[in-house]
Amino acid sequence: MNTTSLIRFLRPNDVAAHLGISRSGYYTRLADGTLPPSISLGKRATGHPEPEIAQVQAAIVRGADDTQLRALCRELVAARAAA
Repeated sequence: MNTTSLIRFLRPNDVAAHLGISRSGYYTRLADGTLPPSISLGKRATGHPEPEIAQVQAAIVRGADDTQLRALCRELVAARAAA
């Protein structure tokens, strides 16, 4: 397998740090749909594909509002199913 195709997963604390929000802010964004849901990495671990978080960050930098972020997150989740 080509190492450039490997996806790095970010744990919840890492996502919060990347977005500059608190851990409770992370859970608030998950609940309101402005952050894509995490993926189970095992019995007691979850993570987010790093490219998805990068897309959310880029949307925030562009000035996306919550409605636009929710739409992006729906697209990202749909793309997971298609992969």
